[in-house]
Amino acid sequence: YSLIGVGVFSTTLIEGLAHDTIPFIFNITSWPNYYPDLNKLQQGIEVKCIEEAQNKIDKLINNEDGVTDSIQSNIKVEYSNFFTATGKKAVMNTVEIIKTLQ
Repeated sequence: YSLIGVGVFSTTLIEGLAHDTIPFIFNITSWPNYYPDLNKLQQGIEVKCIEEAQNKIDKLINNEDGVTDSIQSNIKVEYSNFFTATGKKAVMNTVEIIKTLQ
């Protein structure tokens, strides 16, 4: 289990949501915001500079003002928008689809 998953543009940021891992988008590029905009959805944090990253990581690690709890709560509420199933259920769904292709 990881509290925070750091990336620039990666599907692993979304995959981490299935494990209550907070996506931390370290976007110091000229690229637009990560899509979906997890920062706007309050299901992750996106930063644009090193200083902001240091500040926000510190707040997450220390759960300052309950920010970590709040983001993880938002992730749980919106979980179904990203995943139909996880774990064993996801595997069984895949197996069932494969069986229909035979």
